[in-house]
Amino acid sequence: MKTVLVVDDDPDIRELITWKLSQAGYGIVTAADGEEAMAMVRGNGIWPDKPPDLVLLDWMMPKQTGIEVCNLLRADPATAQIPVILLTLLLQRKIVAGMTLGAVKG
Repeated sequence: MKTVLVVDDDPDIRELITWKLSQAGYGIVTAADGEEAMAMVRGNGIWPDKPPDLVLLDWMMPKQTGIEVCNLLRADPATAQIPVILLTLLLQRKIVAGMTLGAVKG
């Protein structure tokens, strides 16, 4: 079974992503921020033999952002090859705000 680390400071988003990926047959581990995620990836007992197969990172989080975590993962040879997907609602919010003002999404 492939394991995904879901990292998001919003518990509702974490729960939604966890539910959806669990339905697809993935093993899920969650973290509420970047520091917690890095502790997990570096092996504090969560993955004694190997790191997660994929990391889903929220872009904006307290303590360490998704960008900072991604940089740390890439800098460590033990984790440099883990696929990372950065998630953000920031762009979506800007699009919605613009459309609210009358702009058309292009």
